[in-house]
Amino acid sequence: MKNLCKSGVILLCSWLNACAVVEKSKLQWRYDGRVFSPLAEVNTGLDNAYYAFDTPEGLYLAGFKVDGKNINHPYLVFINKQLNRQIEWPQTQAVEQLFFYKKQLYLLDETGHTQIKTDNHWREHPLTLSANSRVITSEKALIACVPTPLASADYTRGHCYSITKNWRVDIAWRSVTPTLCNNILMAVSDYPSRGTLHQIDIDSGKIIKSSSEPQITPGQSLCDLLMN
Repeated sequence: MKNLCKSGVILLCSWLNACAVVEKSKLQWRYDGRVFSPLAEVNTGLDNAYYAFDTPEGLYLAGFKVDGKNINHPYLVFINKQLNRQIEWPQTQAVEQLFFYKKQLYLLDETGHTQIKTDNHWREHPLTLSANSRVITSEKALIACVPTPLASADYTRGHCYSITKNWRVDIAWRSVTPTLCNNILMAVSDYPSRGTLHQIDIDSGKIIKSSSEPQITPGQSLCDLLMN
């Protein structure tokens, strides 16, 4: 049985009654698959939800359905802003992320394969990223980062890269997701020295500055450190 928690995306899977607020639509979603507004609530049919992506048309929610044999089946569900229309797409792999690239909506799964949305359908696309990638930006350049595996694995596999700028830099990050700040990629390595903040040029992939920031905590804005 595949773990219902999507490692590295949601750490609150045991808190199924907790909720998250989606910034654009102000809809709220719960980890048990419910989505609601101040006036309505809908049950998406997901037994566990771990990722949401908001668009002007509505909310995409990724999660799992569990069958009678306790086997998890990955799904992506769309709910419109009025909460009166729903579409679902069964997946062969767990959804990692959705992102816009060249004005098209892409789905990235945990293996690094992508799909592109056409009308109400998803079709496979040749764009392929590294497994477990997280897209950091897809505007001026497509930049993604792969987290370092757990401590029992090889620390050297964490990295950030750009398939449009053709560079890669090894950064053993895991606890703090890299972010883009004023066209500078900010990443915090956890190994060999925990709390080392790297500033990376997004055109070349070169580290332009590194500093020790042991006080950095998960959820902290790295862009605030760039201003210091």
